[in-house]
Amino acid sequence: MHPTTVQSDVMRVYTDVVEKAKVDCDKLLLRAKQEMGQVDDSQCLVAEMGSRVNQRHKMIQQNIREMTQQHINAIKDREAVLLLRLQKVRQVKLKTLEQQQSELNLTAMCLRKAAEELSLSGQSGREMDLINSCNKAVEIFREVQGRFGNLAVQEDDIIEYVPPDTGIITTLSSNAFGSVNGS
Repeated sequence: MHPTTVQSDVMRVYTDVVEKAKVDCDKLLLRAKQEMGQVDDSQCLVAEMGSRVNQRHKMIQQNIREMTQQHINAIKDREAVLLLRLQKVRQVKLKTLEQQQSELNLTAMCLRKAAEELSLSGQSGREMDLINSCNKAVEIFREVQGRFGNLAVQEDDIIEYVPPDTGIITTLSSNAFGSVNGS
């Protein structure tokens, strides 16, 4: 082979490779521009999705706070009802005890008066006064016995609180109170 023929073949191959590279370069440049556009579009979509996630987060956060506040309000309302009921039970019991105390004070006065009369009658030497005092005293004793029996306290200190089923706490701390999920 001649050196010029070899050179000419090499030059021809070189020229073909350069021409192919020019065509490939244009195609690759076009593809790079298309993919950069797609990347720009994806970046916009990702930023938009981030904004939507933040909006959804705020909305769900508000829903959770509202639901929690509703439960807190319901619990506080129930607390107020229970405390009012407790106060009423206390008032009724104390009023009963006050009434009994007043009646006992009156009874004590009557008994003291009867005792004084019996003591004076017994010392006076007047038999009719003694008989009348004894009859009055017997009547007072019957009245006291009829009203108070054995003079026991007419009220007790029983006030009970029946707490809710402990399952309510489990319910509130589980998914029954709600849950947050994502994809």
